[in-house]
Amino acid sequence: MDKILHAVAGDGFIKMAVIVATDAAEKASRIHACSPTAAAALGRALCAASLLGESMAPLCDLNRDKVLEIAERIVSLCAQPVNFEAILQQLFRQYQLEMDFAQYVLVGSTVRSYLSWLRDTGRLTVEFSDGMLLWKAAEG
Repeated sequence: MDKILHAVAGDGFIKMAVIVATDAAEKASRIHACSPTAAAALGRALCAASLLGESMAPLCDLNRDKVLEIAERIVSLCAQPVNFEAILQQLFRQYQLEMDFAQYVLVGSTVRSYLSWLRDTGRLTVEFSDGMLLWKAAEG
């Protein structure tokens, strides 16, 4: 049975992790019909990936939570039909960002990606009014 053990010493100054992944390494080696040298390298890579993945899980959770928070904020800004510029302006205000050209391009492209994703998932709709694309929260 594979497992990861953690130890902490020196008031948290020293952290250690030990992994036993014999079962996973043997199974991967069988699946890929590896030579003994390749199997050893594959086993080490699996161990490194497992340790890295485990340490990244909290960061991934924080990132996912922030993505969902921003998505909710964008949907709430679209309670009434609104254009992209107004959405971007409100987000800059709410997150206290300083608008300059670089920020406009970088954050703007990110917001456009959110808008596209929210439309693709049915949370936002679009309409055209007076030659302008407007975003609106989906009904229900």
